[in-house]
Amino acid sequence: MSLLNIKQYPKSRELFKKFVYKLLLGWSQMAENTGSDIQESDVDGTLDGLLWSNPRILYDFFDKQNVIIILKENWTFEIDGELYSKGCNSRQSAENEAFKQAFEILEKQTK
Repeated sequence: MSLLNIKQYPKSRELFKKFVYKLLLGWSQMAENTGSDIQESDVDGTLDGLLWSNPRILYDFFDKQNVIIILKENWTFEIDGELYSKGCNSRQSAENEAFKQAFEILEKQTK
């Protein structure tokens, strides 16, 4: 379960929302092979559920934003080659901390 609250990163959240919208639109069109009735405004209610059920989608999102996250030994992590953690107690906590740090980086980079 994700403990990540992306509402505190409004610019990054908007980028993530557009990323998810494009994914959902693509999946919908593949499934129906027709136009989609998914609206970008529909995605807001999906984000928290998606983060809870599939937090690994954030790796794809951050890769697309050129913010590269790598988990290391002892549940430490690097972002863009810089070590950010001295170690967490599990993969889930390391990922959660890495995603928070990546959102902070992206928030500063986004105009």
